[in-house]
Amino acid sequence: MAREFYEAEGIDNEYERITQTIFTDHHSEQAIVYSYLHKKVENLSMINGGDWKRHLYTNKSKLLYFAYGSCMDNERFKLGKVDHLFKNIVGCGLATNFSLAYTVHFQDGSRADMIEADDIVEGKVYEINQEALHYLYEREGVMANIYRPAFINVEINGVLHKNVLTFLVMNKKEEVAPPEHYSNEILRGAKGFVSSGYYRKLEKKLLTLK
Repeated sequence: MAREFYEAEGIDNEYERITQTIFTDHHSEQAIVYSYLHKKVENLSMINGGDWKRHLYTNKSKLLYFAYGSCMDNERFKLGKVDHLFKNIVGCGLATNFSLAYTVHFQDGSRADMIEADDIVEGKVYEINQEALHYLYEREGVMANIYRPAFINVEINGVLHKNVLTFLVMNKKEEVAPPEHYSNEILRGAKGFVSSGYYRKLEKKLLTLK
């Protein structure tokens, strides 16, 4: 335990050692977590939201963003007058070990999400700047705890890119159908960009939920 500077309970350790419940999309597990002692952090900088990975990977002038829902649709960006922020499309990305789902509910229907599964989600990968990131935080409702920033592995043109930004639903619910305008945005953004097989899969999924 020397690496965490933890010897045993009751000793003047660098960290506290606690057991925490870790949730996945399908189950929960117990994990040992090392928490830095409060008395030792008084002069350290605060990380907003407490998410170190988010702090580390979004604090850059340029970053890769994987869009799998309506953010594949440039028409929405045009309506929002932000299309100039999403001009740099790197390519079609493959997110393995995820499946597309519609798990967040609004009054008019659901919105897209990715859940852990033995599957692949295809989407557009953009190179974005901080202005685009700020727009996405507002659009995805990050501060309202609707979606959260996540960092996943994405394959682009046969090359694996690690810690690519995407957004996942925080409080997942049973799938319901999205509204027609949202379905159209997804299909419009995906058409001619994702593989033909994946496009048919998108269509079938949307029809099944109706």
